[in-house]
Amino acid sequence: MRQLISTVIFKLVSLYTRHFPIDKGKSRIVNLLWHRGMQGYSCLTKSIDGRVFEFNSLTKHNRWVFFYGESDPYETALIRCHVKDGETAIDAGANVGWFTTLLSQLTGEQGRVFAIEPVPGNFEVLCKSVELNSCQSNVTCYNRLCGDRDGFDEVFEFPELDPGLSSQRPISDQCRVAHKIELIRLDDLINDNGLSAVDFLKVDVEGAELALLRGCAESLRSGVIKSILIEANDERSAAFGYAFQDCIDLILGLNDFDCFRVCRDRIGIRAMQDRSDFEFGDNLVFLLKSAGKLEHISSLIVS
Repeated sequence: MRQLISTVIFKLVSLYTRHFPIDKGKSRIVNLLWHRGMQGYSCLTKSIDGRVFEFNSLTKHNRWVFFYGESDPYETALIRCHVKDGETAIDAGANVGWFTTLLSQLTGEQGRVFAIEPVPGNFEVLCKSVELNSCQSNVTCYNRLCGDRDGFDEVFEFPELDPGLSSQRPISDQCRVAHKIELIRLDDLINDNGLSAVDFLKVDVEGAELALLRGCAESLRSGVIKSILIEANDERSAAFGYAFQDCIDLILGLNDFDCFRVCRDRIGIRAMQDRSDFEFGDNLVFLLKSAGKLEHISSLIVS
C-alpha cells in the first residue's frame, strides 16, 4: 500500500509541476518529497523534446526531467542554436546524459560526441540514457576523471545531494562515498581519436575546471577547440586552491576568444566586459574568433 501511495503522489506532483502555469511553489513541493519518508519510485520519463530518461527517486537521477520535462533550459537553448550537424562535441562532466543525448541528436550521423563521467552510478545512468535514445552510433562514453596528468584520483559523491554535485573535493558537512577513478587528459582523447576539430566543449566538473583546461592546453593553443561552455564555480574552485578567474586567464592566454555570460532570466547571452565580469554559478561561453562560431548564436546576444 505504501508503494502504491508513493507512486500516485509522485505521478500527481509531476503532472502539477509540468502543467500548472504558475511556477511559484513548485520547487518547494518537489523538495518536500525527499523529506517525507516516501517509498522509492522509478520509471521512464519523457522530456518536453521527446527524449527518454530513467527517473529514480532514491538516487535523484533525472528528477528535473521527471518533474519539469527539461533540465538547464537556457543552456539547452544555446546549444540548440550553436551545435550543428556533422560537428564534434565533448561533454566533460556528462552526469546522466541530458546534454550528451542532445548533442548526439544535433550532430547527427556524421557527428561525434565524447561523454566523460567519473562517478560509477552516474556513468551507468549515462549509458542507459544513450541507449534509451538510440545514440550509440555517434556517442562514446568514458568512465574517467578529466585532469592534467596520468594516473588515478578520487571523486566523491554525496548521497543526500543532487548527483550532479559530485566532486574531487569533499563538502565538509556532507556524508560522502569515494571512488578511485582513472584520469584522462582531453589532449590525449583528442589525439587518440584523430580529432582535427572539437567544435563544442561543455565543462561541468565541480571545481576541477583548471586541471581539465590544463589537460587540453595544446588543443586550445592550436585552435582545435572552437568553443567552450563552462560553469563558473568559485566556491568549488576554492576547494582546489584556485580562483575561477584563473580558468578564464588560461583560456584567453592560449588563444583569441569572444566571451559571453549565459543569461539566468531568459534565453540569451551577454558579452563579458572584462575577465572578472561573472558571478558565482554563471555559465560562460568562449568562442574562438577565427572559427566563425559567433554567427551561429548572434541572434541570442542581448545588451
